[in-house]
Amino acid sequence: MRVKQACIVPFGTAKIWDGEVWLWVAVGFCLLFGGKGKGRMKLLIITETNTPGVLAPAHGDEKLDFQVHSLAPGRKLDQPHSALPAMIHDAGATHVALCSRLVESDQRSALFDHLTSAAQTPLWLPLVPASPADFLVRSVGMSLASLWFPAWQAGTVLVPASRLLENATASFQPLNWLIRAGYGPDTEAPGPRIDWSDNLLPLPTLVPWKGRCTDTQRALIHQAETWLPVEYDRNVPDFRAIQAGLLLWLDELKLSHEFAQSIEFTGTHRAGDYWHAIMHRREPDYGNSKYWFRHVGKHPIFAELAPLAREMAREMNLTLGNMAAEGSPWDPFAFVDWCSRCEVGSPEDLFARRLQAVEMILLLRQTLQDARRDAERN
Repeated sequence: MRVKQACIVPFGTAKIWDGEVWLWVAVGFCLLFGGKGKGRMKLLIITETNTPGVLAPAHGDEKLDFQVHSLAPGRKLDQPHSALPAMIHDAGATHVALCSRLVESDQRSALFDHLTSAAQTPLWLPLVPASPADFLVRSVGMSLASLWFPAWQAGTVLVPASRLLENATASFQPLNWLIRAGYGPDTEAPGPRIDWSDNLLPLPTLVPWKGRCTDTQRALIHQAETWLPVEYDRNVPDFRAIQAGLLLWLDELKLSHEFAQSIEFTGTHRAGDYWHAIMHRREPDYGNSKYWFRHVGKHPIFAELAPLAREMAREMNLTLGNMAAEGSPWDPFAFVDWCSRCEVGSPEDLFARRLQAVEMILLLRQTLQDARRDAERN
């Protein structure tokens, strides 16, 4: 007969590991009767900010073991963490949650409620549903979204530990792993409304002064053929349009222009020409932007842009005129004119930056669809 083992770990027990603080949290007893404990889920929550010593109880705390690991001050998840794979392994975690902060009991409850569905597939749990960051992740997927904005800064990335540890190296970097993992868009399209009340997503300016690409981001974009999922056809113009779009959000106008110019007048919906038009609008060269919009013609995302623009304008008490009049199609030329008149810091400028972000997110989503191997070709 094997001896029963009971492990009681109180709230707030601190443990030091390689200069970083681990907060071990458990409720009640963890009873292991031979093999009976093997199926119990163990969640390791890794946060960028210091977690309170006492966490308010959450629904689901009693269902599983979980540990909270706060990175050392100044450390971020987008930096290399060579000890992280060993920590995950030693903790015996079945799942890992990556988030910027963990302060709400509802946040933990959501994690526990979704653990079963995250058995094999990573999940995204936004801090604010329907937020701009949520719209981004659901539109283009966690991987590409994190190339622009690390998903865990506006929510929680819940992944099976086994997936996180695949191909882990001594220079393991969570952000690089998430981007290269190739997790695509949500199967359910984002809702028709975006909640801008608590926006954590940095918005590109209308006219950038310089590029924001890090060396890592630039390398990943140029090497996209090595990590984007195989369903995206490397041999079609729309694949290069993906790269043009990824660079443009990061204000790399010159590099984006090179990709867009190499595929002009081609592609399922001329995505390269659309990115080309946005690039010149931001340059700013408004006449040239309109030239390329004329080559784009009627684009599929116009049907979504118009109602979103109207909703945003109502919330900000702005009048759009012909740009997205009720019952009328989206007018990209009117938006070029709007951007040309914006004063930095004005309500009109904020509206344009929000709408520009939505436009680029929708366009990247459509470009991804057009680059799929099973996409209908014109």
